[in-house]
Amino acid sequence: MVNVTTILGKINSVAPNPANSGTFTINYSVANAVNVAKIKVININTNSFTENTISTGKGSLSLNVTNYATGSHSIVLICDGQTADSELFVVQ
Repeated sequence: MVNVTTILGKINSVAPNPANSGTFTINYSVANAVNVAKIKVININTNSFTENTISTGKGSLSLNVTNYATGSHSIVLICDGQTADSELFVVQ
C-alpha cells in the first residue's frame, strides 16, 4: 500500500523576523485545490489573534507590526480548516 500525502500549503518565509517597526511580510504557497485558505497570527501569551483570508497559489501578505504586541507570535497557515504549516514570529 502506498500513502500519498497532499501538501495543502506552506509558509515560505516571514521577514523581517524579528520585527520592531513597519511591516512584515509572509510569503506562502497554497495548493490550487484548496477552497478556503487563511493566515492566522496568534499571540502566544494571550491567545488573541488576527485572521486574514488569502488566495491560492503563491502569494504574500504584508501586515503592520504595530498591530501586534511585543513578544512571540505563531503564524499559522490554515487550508480548508486544517493546519498546513506554522512559523514562529517575534515582535521586539
